[in-house]
Amino acid sequence: MQVAIRAGDILLATERPHGLSARNVMEGRIVSLEQRGTMAIARVDCGVAFRCARHARGSAGAGAIGGASVFAGLENAFVHLVE
Repeated sequence: MQVAIRAGDILLATERPHGLSARNVMEGRIVSLEQRGTMAIARVDCGVAFRCARHARGSAGAGAIGGASVFAGLENAFVHLVE
């Protein structure tokens, strides 16, 4: 089975989030962080690889740096089955 999740629909946090509607939270590590214009694209390894897109200002403010331990959160509604 394969699923698709838009890169902008994945939340990133440097601490385990609490009180969010996103029930799926996975601990991982930032493999790479690349700036593309005003966006920062983070590759995150949580046992599976994700790409997360954020405004570069938001990523820097969250302390997201390459190799950092992070938590990726996503809501069920953002997960799409790919056939």
